[in-house]
Amino acid sequence: MSGALALIASLPGRRCVSVRRAHHQFAGDVPSTFGPIEFGWADGDVTTFDVRSDWTLEVVATPWFDPYADADEVRRAELAVEVGLWNPSTPSLADPLRAVVGQSIGHVEPIFDQVADLTGVEVTFEATTVLATMYGGQLVIQVIQH
Repeated sequence: MSGALALIASLPGRRCVSVRRAHHQFAGDVPSTFGPIEFGWADGDVTTFDVRSDWTLEVVATPWFDPYADADEVRRAELAVEVGLWNPSTPSLADPLRAVVGQSIGHVEPIFDQVADLTGVEVTFEATTVLATMYGGQLVIQVIQH
């Protein structure tokens, strides 16, 4: 079993205590709707979902890392124009993703493409399902209340 699949298999029963998204944004533009998602668990562990350069799902047990975190303010301003920056944030109270905080995972289902590459995951919490899928090289998050 791959590391990603083993990590996915370890998720049922975990209680979410935090969730964070990172959205890409060029200077002067609105933030994207896609990007990595990070879940914090009651035991102190973290699981982050993102898309790899080969357009498969990356699943890691580490916090999301800003690739430009070490850049100074001047360089970050240049990068915002040249390539855009990733802006991490906690979902607002109005964001349905916020509902997973305090809920435990009941079931997790990996999603594979036609050549058996891992391209998504469906995470079913007590009253909310989070669908994280790769589309066009980006991680798209859908939240379904049940």
